[in-house]
Amino acid sequence: VLFKLNERLTLKADGGRFAQMPSLPVSVPGFEAFGLADLGAQTSIGGSLGVEARLPRGFTFGVTGYYEKLRLTDVRDIDINNPDPTAPDFLVSRPGRAYGAEILIRRANEGRLFGWLAYTLSWSLRADDSGVYGRSDWDERHVLNLVAGYRLRGGYTIGARFHLNTGRWAPIILSNGNYQQLPTYYQLDLRAERHFIFDRFTLDLFADFADVTFDHEVLQVSSDYNPETGQTTIVQQKIQIVLPTIGVHAQF
Repeated sequence: VLFKLNERLTLKADGGRFAQMPSLPVSVPGFEAFGLADLGAQTSIGGSLGVEARLPRGFTFGVTGYYEKLRLTDVRDIDINNPDPTAPDFLVSRPGRAYGAEILIRRANEGRLFGWLAYTLSWSLRADDSGVYGRSDWDERHVLNLVAGYRLRGGYTIGARFHLNTGRWAPIILSNGNYQQLPTYYQLDLRAERHFIFDRFTLDLFADFADVTFDHEVLQVSSDYNPETGQTTIVQQKIQIVLPTIGVHAQF
């Protein structure tokens, strides 16, 4: 629902109930054939309420709050040594909550300068077997995205994207249920583009470079016990994706 208070101020609201088949936190091809339907559908009921204001020079400013009540499938015990997705007690259906707020500052894709800045403050909670709510394995408190582009003369456009998120609240594998905050991750992507206009079609030549900061993202941590020294260390499993791309896009 949209309600215009005046020419510059708009209220926005939405809500709904959603459902989908049960699933693993990480997708396993063909796993649906093992009868996950016994857990019942995953569901969520929630909504959001926000306000958007039109600012000078083509900018808009918006603030939106949201809340969801969830029931999701989750791994019952993250520390099992020999996980068997087909076991009847491998997954469990848990209630959860998700809520937060987003700030969005945007300039429309018109003129020379365009882009947006989005910041989200969020909470993701799950209930344990005793019904006590705590941070879920996917809880990331802060997420920031900044995207900007600028059109130069002669059909050239340059752009950049900066992403930052605080690390999620992750279980330490093989640590008897301990958790740890993963490190903050950031990434900078760059893009250059040349736009051509012909009689019957347009053509874009572009070059992208993802992750020019060469930062590693920590996906998971595990406990490693050394029997010789008797010491336990935390090992980080990291990933780094550096992706240069050159492409052509035509539109008729």
